[in-house]
Amino acid sequence: MAITIHYKGKIKDITQRDAMTEELEDICKSLGWKYDTIKRGTETCLSYQYTDEHDAQGEKVDIKFSGIVFTPPGSETVVMVISNGGWIVNPLALSHFGNDASNEFKEFAYSQFVKTQFAGPEIHIALIKLFKYLSAKYFDFFEVRDEADYWETMDKDILLGKFKYMDNLLNKVESWLNSEIFSDANNLEDIVDKIEKLPLRGRGGGGGKGERGNG
Repeated sequence: MAITIHYKGKIKDITQRDAMTEELEDICKSLGWKYDTIKRGTETCLSYQYTDEHDAQGEKVDIKFSGIVFTPPGSETVVMVISNGGWIVNPLALSHFGNDASNEFKEFAYSQFVKTQFAGPEIHIALIKLFKYLSAKYFDFFEVRDEADYWETMDKDILLGKFKYMDNLLNKVESWLNSEIFSDANNLEDIVDKIEKLPLRGRGGGGGKGERGNG
């Protein structure tokens, strides 16, 4: 429950992968953002070979990948790692779901997200503008679902309203969890147990209309 940017994409030209990584590395250095690069062909658990992508001729290709992951202040980490098939991939998700024969979970490896709620509006704006720049320069396909609607509207007032609403909601939840009702809750199980016992509207119970007998 926090504002998040969801994204996926496929690079126009795989030969531009290293150029994009180097440009992002320079951007991170200039902004003071933490980053790590992942080199192509590194023999680690993150570069496990999969054969679930196809090249332009329809032949399966080994998924080796390289790119960069970076973390703006207060934000979750942004993944810009490109597979040999050209897609943005999450190496950790790929290591878990890349060989899933049913394809039920493989989407997790190709759909990325970054939570910006606690980084604040300015970081969110910076990431959206960076995504627009990368999309135009390097990507043939780039899809974004922005929970603050800034990608679609570029309207800062709408974005600030979304952040304010979510901040208020999170503060209410925090206040509720810190109330006397949960004062003796020692763990998540205790909290869930207390929530289940609350007399919430719409919950069935003895004496309610739904329980009324015929007599």
